Amino acid sequence: MLYMVSYSMNPNTYTILNTVNSEVRTLNDKEALGFLTPRSKIENLKCENGKVKGVRGDLKRYMPMGIGFVPAILFRLEDDNQNLRGYRVFDMQGEIRDLSVDETLNMALQVGFSNAKVVTNANKSYISCIGGSFPQVVVRNERLELDRLVIEITRKNEKSFGIVTITDAKGQLSRQKVTLDAPVLGYPDGAILGKVFNRYLKYRLYDIIDGRKQPECDRPVGVVISKRAYFKDDLSPSEYHKVAEYLGILLEKVMEKQNSCVYQIKL
Repeated sequence: MLYMVSYSMNPNTYTILNTVNSEVRTLNDKEALGFLTPRSKIENLKCENGKVKGVRGDLKRYMPMGIGFVPAILFRLEDDNQNLRGYRVFDMQGEIRDLSVDETLNMALQVGFSNAKVVTNANKSYISCIGGSFPQVVVRNERLELDRLVIEITRKNEKSFGIVTITDAKGQLSRQKVTLDAPVLGYPDGAILGKVFNRYLKYRLYDIIDGRKQPECDRPVGVVISKRAYFKDDLSPSEYHKVAEYLGILLEKVMEKQNSCVYQIKL
């Protein structure tokens, strides 16, 4: 993607960033117009009546490189479930960086962005793109080097939840709570297992997609690999056993009571 990150007047010059290879070049009006055709484009510029115009914010917001330069947000970063993970920015040092949501907000409050502003609503602040929306990039979930997951499920109808005890490859333990977005009919085991698979085991799908691991069997219906890779979250526990077999891990139920149960995943 080509993105204008800096603008200078007298004469008009535009600093263009290639987000693929981080290459930066400066164009004059005639050269910039040559890119604003049906076959090519600069993401935040347009041709209007034969002149170059800004799309995401007035051109004057894009300060010249050097002292007083203002960073720009290039992409909105989402995970496979379209949850916001952060933003990819072109910072004050002229480098492309991936920032968390909080880091982006802090940068916006400290130095601002040429193409975005901070909006506060009901005591919550968020980043808002000026004049449109940011292009999106799907980023993969953090790879977790795990040894075992123990899922303790408490069945309380609409208040059912799971406590996941995580043992990493170094033997360190941590515990996290998994809750449901909505009540489920019957036992909540499948719904909670689906959240656990998507939260902690997504990287196993990427190992298969990237050829680092061969699946143990044919792909079950619970595994979706298309533009986004994820596990379906509405399966029965028996179907998650098939998913586990596909990933080459062991899923077993180690305790069963009327109002609770315990599953174990060995990696």
